[in-house]
Amino acid sequence: MNRKTMASIAQALEAPPGLYLVETPVTTLASGQLLTLVTQVLRGASPGPVVGILSGLHGDEFSTTEVIHSLRGRIVIDELAGTLLLVPMANALSFEAGTRSTPLDMINLNRVFPGNPRGTVSEMLANALYEAFLATCDILFDLHSEPDAMAIRCFYVAFPDDDYGRRALDLAKASGCPIIYVTSAQSGTLAGVARDRGILAVVPETGGPLPGAAGLLEEAQDEILNMLRWLQVLPGAAVSDNNPVIVDTVSHVRAPAGGLFRPVVGFDSVGRSVRGSSPLGTVVSPYTGETLATIEAPFAESWMMMVRGRVSRVHPGDPLYIVGREMGVS
Repeated sequence: MNRKTMASIAQALEAPPGLYLVETPVTTLASGQLLTLVTQVLRGASPGPVVGILSGLHGDEFSTTEVIHSLRGRIVIDELAGTLLLVPMANALSFEAGTRSTPLDMINLNRVFPGNPRGTVSEMLANALYEAFLATCDILFDLHSEPDAMAIRCFYVAFPDDDYGRRALDLAKASGCPIIYVTSAQSGTLAGVARDRGILAVVPETGGPLPGAAGLLEEAQDEILNMLRWLQVLPGAAVSDNNPVIVDTVSHVRAPAGGLFRPVVGFDSVGRSVRGSSPLGTVVSPYTGETLATIEAPFAESWMMMVRGRVSRVHPGDPLYIVGREMGVS
C-alpha cells in the first residue's frame, strides 16, 4: 500500500482509509538536524476507536520497535474498524545512543509527562507526544521490553478498584499474557497521564533478544492482535486459552556485587513460576571464578516477569530479575 505524508496526526485522522506518515516537529538540535516524532497512521475502512501503539520511550528497548514494524504485515486496512497510530521509536536520541535515558539531558523520558515545550529536550519530546499523539487517542498500548541480555513478559495495568481499572484489567486479560501486574502508575509516566485524561492505557512488557525464541516476537504480536480483536478494532475473537496470574507485589532482584553473572533460571522461564529459595543465578569473579553471590527466588511461588538469561557482566545494583507474587498470596 502506498504511504502518503500528512502535516499532522489530526489531519490524518480526517483522511480516507489508508496508510499515512506524520513527522511532528519537536525542536532543532545543535547539529542543525530537526528532531521529530514519527507516527504511522492506519485509517480503517469503518468507524471505531483511535488506538495508539507506541514503543521506544527508552531507546535501549528496541525489540518492541520490531514488534510494531512486523505487526503491520498482519493488519488489513479493509478489516480495520477505527485508526491505529503507530510510533515505533518514540525517543530517537536515546535509541541512537543505546541508552535508557535521553543522552542530551540524562532524563528518563517516561518520568516527565506531560512535558514542557520550553523545558529540557526530554520535556519537549514528552510534550510533543502528549499534545500531538496522546491527545488524539482513545486507547493506549505503551510497549516496553528489555535490553539484549534480558527478556520480559508481563503487563502493567491500573488497580481494578474502579471502572477504569477493571476495564484495563479486562483488556490485559484478553491479550493472553501469562502475568499481569496491577499497580499505581509512577508519576510522570505516559500511562499515568493517559489515565488522567480518561484514555484507557495498558503497558505490555513483552520482548527480549532478537532473533530467536527468547525475543518473544510472535507472543508480543499475538498479545496486541488479541487486544485489538477484543476492542472490535479487528474482526474475530481474542485467541487465548490463558488464565493469567495477577500479581500485586514485585521484587526487583539486583546484583549485590559486580562480576560475571551466570543464570540458572533463564529465558525459558519468563512468564512462569519457580519455587521459593530456588537458585536463580550466581555472580562470580571474572578473575578467579569464586562465587561472590548466589541469587534466590524471593517468594514461596515466584513468578518470573523478567529474567537476565545470558552470561553477562554486571555492576553492583544491575537488574537481574523481576519477580512477582500472586495477589492474595502471602
